[in-house]
Amino acid sequence: MNSFRISPRITLESGSRFRLSGGPIYIGDDKREHQIRQRGTFEVREIISRGKRIWIEGVEIGVKGIRGATRMFFVQGRSYQKLGILWRPYKVRRVRK
Repeated sequence: MNSFRISPRITLESGSRFRLSGGPIYIGDDKREHQIRQRGTFEVREIISRGKRIWIEGVEIGVKGIRGATRMFFVQGRSYQKLGILWRPYKVRRVRK
């Protein structure tokens, strides 16, 4: 997959920068919900489609453009629960360079 459509006018492609909100929730033994947040700006390395789910492989962009860790983000598809984590898709926003 070469691109991911965020809205009718905006698409992400390899090299595009983005930020995230929402996403997975950890459900503790006491049934409290703890959000698993990803902060910062990321750059798209690859967009992966598996069935009806879409994942983005992103590289963290730090201060002064220094690249950091590579991470996978679940961005489209049906929510599911596994090992105490409710996997909800992240909401993606494009960032201008």
